[in-house]
Amino acid sequence: MVFKNVSFSLQPLSLIQPIMKTIEIGSESDIFLIRIDSSMDKSPKTDLSSYNDALTEEEAALLAGMALKTLSHFIKNILQMAGGSAEMIELALRNSNTQGIQKSMALMLPNLERLKRVILNLCEYSRTRPLELSACDLNQILSHAVRDLPAAMKEKTRYLTLHPNPAIPAACLDADKVYQIIRHFLLHLLDPEDQCDYPVTVETRYLSDSGEFLLVFTARIPLPNDPRILFEPAEYKKAKFRTGLDLPLAKRLVEQHQGRIEIDSQQDGQTVFTVCLPRRLG
Repeated sequence: MVFKNVSFSLQPLSLIQPIMKTIEIGSESDIFLIRIDSSMDKSPKTDLSSYNDALTEEEAALLAGMALKTLSHFIKNILQMAGGSAEMIELALRNSNTQGIQKSMALMLPNLERLKRVILNLCEYSRTRPLELSACDLNQILSHAVRDLPAAMKEKTRYLTLHPNPAIPAACLDADKVYQIIRHFLLHLLDPEDQCDYPVTVETRYLSDSGEFLLVFTARIPLPNDPRILFEPAEYKKAKFRTGLDLPLAKRLVEQHQGRIEIDSQQDGQTVFTVCLPRRLG
């Protein structure tokens, strides 16, 4: 492995195409690493690391505006589908068509739920909030995040396997933000674009040597040439539950905790996302 330092201005969430086996981009306070095995027949492993201070309100608002531009057509489509269902409900009510009302409600409610999550995610993406650190149980947070998945996704949980490590110690983290990190990853991984139901596994681990907590998500999803594009706002036309902001928000919350995200593409088609969080900040 050969490390090469390349220094230049790097805007938050911008994309840099890797051109070397291993590249370190930025400074100590702003680092993205691309790590690729030296043997070309091995699968790439990407390490997304960033230790930025919290975004200013102006920076967050600018990023939210760019995200809204990216997602505007997606939001319009959801509104049109919800509006069409509402018109069908109104017509069914006039005709006392109970079955028509039920069918239209089944179409409208998931769209309203998705629209609500898109708007809430945009609101969250447009601002920054300081961490509220406290002692927390990572396994309990994982359990609550799964329990609180949207009702329309409950059937997906049968493809979800949890492996909480009962031996991990208490962490000093922002429990609500860790909950959101897990939730955002689950919403993305349980809702693939091809609408096939693939198994998703989540593990909790603790590395005593480095004092890090790990959330390990394993799923069968394809990776783009530059996996960092997954952490940009995007429109997912075929997915049913993704908002286009799930992984960008997860990444921002990991950054706030001075953590990192590693992505490992396996030979069997599985992709492993490892969220590394320090036991204590500072």
